[in-house]
Amino acid sequence: MKIIISCPNCNTRMRVPEDKRIKFACPNCKEHFEFNNKSKEIIPIKRTNISEETKTTKDVSPTNESNSWGIGGCLLYILSFLITLPFVIIIRRKFPVLNFSSTIVDFVINGFLVLVVSWIIERILKAFRSWVLIPLVIGLGYLAYGSFWGDYGFVSFYDDYKKLIVSVAHSENPEKKIIEALKPVPHKAALKIALDYKEPDVRNYAVNIAKKHFKSYSDDKKHREYLTIIQCFSIFKEINNNWTYVHDPSDTEYFAKASETIRLLAGDCDDHAIVMAACIRAIGGTPRLVFTEEHLYPELLIGKENDFKKVEKLIKELFKMEKSEEIHYHTDDYGNIWLNLDYTKRYPGGYFLGKDVLNTFEF
Repeated sequence: MKIIISCPNCNTRMRVPEDKRIKFACPNCKEHFEFNNKSKEIIPIKRTNISEETKTTKDVSPTNESNSWGIGGCLLYILSFLITLPFVIIIRRKFPVLNFSSTIVDFVINGFLVLVVSWIIERILKAFRSWVLIPLVIGLGYLAYGSFWGDYGFVSFYDDYKKLIVSVAHSENPEKKIIEALKPVPHKAALKIALDYKEPDVRNYAVNIAKKHFKSYSDDKKHREYLTIIQCFSIFKEINNNWTYVHDPSDTEYFAKASETIRLLAGDCDDHAIVMAACIRAIGGTPRLVFTEEHLYPELLIGKENDFKKVEKLIKELFKMEKSEEIHYHTDDYGNIWLNLDYTKRYPGGYFLGKDVLNTFEF
């Protein structure tokens, strides 16, 4: 059995054997002491006698507060580093005086800021070590489980973290991006179930309507680069031309599976967004769902600005747009353009029903 005592010199907490009388050295300040368990006294040993007393000194183990290089300590170092990077980016952006034209100077400043900020964060984390480690270990266990059997694992976490860093680096309001990243996607579990694009019925339906419209453009070799996008526009046209809006039950938020909705082509905005995204995903397109205050709608990844200019011309030809009609889209922090596929217009890129984007759900 061991008991916990505090070093009289530096207050480091230690575990010592529960003997009647032992001699030990503090692992932090290296001072030597004698402990009498019966009287609970800790008596310093004079330095002149240290060489002789060391032979009889028993091993003591520091508690979590003094053990910096154990597994827990390493986890805290990694966590402090992950927290540090977005903070350093914000500091550099908030204080332009720290930005220099010299790559070497920038590298040195970045390195210095990372070291200082990570040290401060590490000190804070260690002060609340027990409170931090328990949820951290649980989180790592969740990621480990998700990597093999679930939907969210270490690879997904890495992708989200990379997205956060890019967002913070390019956004006009980096603090807002961090807050948004911490917000959970509403109804994420229900949406994953509803977006059953791998179901044979969904895949077959998507393939059939993908080739129903704009066949002359799909078969034209000069448009082969954007074949999938043209087929996505065919899906958009078929679903929107036949869609009937029906409210959910008044007492619940119901997310119909895409495999259900393809038989009816009816439902509310959630159902429309889900079936549109699932069908597009089923033929190789890249959709995402966009959340606003009271609305959910689908968007399609077009590419960069050069891609959009070509696709914009295609949209105007395929849907015979008027000169006064506008195409609406979002540009993300990577410079990717996402085209609105809501039912607000007969063509892709109709106006937005909700302007303020609260969150997005990407496959």
